[in-house]
Amino acid sequence: MSAEIKALSKEIGHTPSQIAIRWAMQMVKKSSPIFGARSLKQCEENLKVLDFSLSNDQMNKLNLISKIGPNNPNDFLKLPRLEEILYAGQKGKYQKVVKKKKAQHMLSFPNLKPKS
Repeated sequence: MSAEIKALSKEIGHTPSQIAIRWAMQMVKKSSPIFGARSLKQCEENLKVLDFSLSNDQMNKLNLISKIGPNNPNDFLKLPRLEEILYAGQKGKYQKVVKKKKAQHMLSFPNLKPKS
């Protein structure tokens, strides 16, 4: 990821830090990224993010390279060996029980519609 940000940095003439802050600002419209400047010089450099915007293509590229991949910690819970330990070989049975409980719950509240 850092290689791509460094390449974009050279392409558009802003530091990787400025690109990261600007990206965060554009990701969420009502957001104020907090940057940890240790000096007045760093603070002034970081404030230059207000002087430019990233294009849609640049934003899409940054979104793509920052996407959480298959090594996401949550994927750990999907490992077959861990599922075997967690469900003691009874995952299918557990899923059937959960499905049955959900169906019973829906019968108790007929006005609720199941999510598709």
